[in-house]
Amino acid sequence: VNAGWARIDERIETLFRRGQDSGEFRIDLTPAWLTEALFGLLASAAWAVTEGRVAPKDFTYMTVELLLGGALRADAPRREEP
Repeated sequence: VNAGWARIDERIETLFRRGQDSGEFRIDLTPAWLTEALFGLLASAAWAVTEGRVAPKDFTYMTVELLLGGALRADAPRREEP
């Protein structure tokens, strides 16, 4: 593991953990998973911009909204688990 990437991972996980501790972020998703999800969103958004599928000006908004807001509408009914 590259030491530089490990430090970045640690800092971002700490950010998510602080957000969970303060009640701002969901606690049912681990800080490690939220970190991986952020990296995945960033890579996907960069690819979409590079391929011309997304406008560069929308990169930040779409990434932040999907990570912090989730894909479900706030007023959407929740599906019951079987």
